[in-house]
Amino acid sequence: MDKSGHPWIRENNLDRIKPDFIVHVPGQMDYNELVLEVKPINARKPGIAKDLQTLTAFRQKAGYKRAILLVYGGTKNDVDRFKKKGQSIAEQNRDGSIDRQLIELWHHSTCGKMAESVGW
Repeated sequence: MDKSGHPWIRENNLDRIKPDFIVHVPGQMDYNELVLEVKPINARKPGIAKDLQTLTAFRQKAGYKRAILLVYGGTKNDVDRFKKKGQSIAEQNRDGSIDRQLIELWHHSTCGKMAESVGW
């Protein structure tokens, strides 16, 4: 869904950002429920950083109630490595464009299993 025409989006440098999924009421900004980005467990830091910035911006500037980064594949050890990447990215971020406290981290290990919240 493209909300680039809305002033909240256009005026906050979000007009070129298109998350993987959003849950909202079309045509309104009062019911922005969820923004979600999806990444493989072995994603590289630049892609993770982009998604963390996107999720943070939609929470801070567009009024979304929840933001989820869903990672898929891998083991618990892989999730721990992913968390360390996220922590490193956040620590290197000095401009405030990443706030992991606004973002839920979920893991989907494999087909047939439910995703679970794993926290940062």
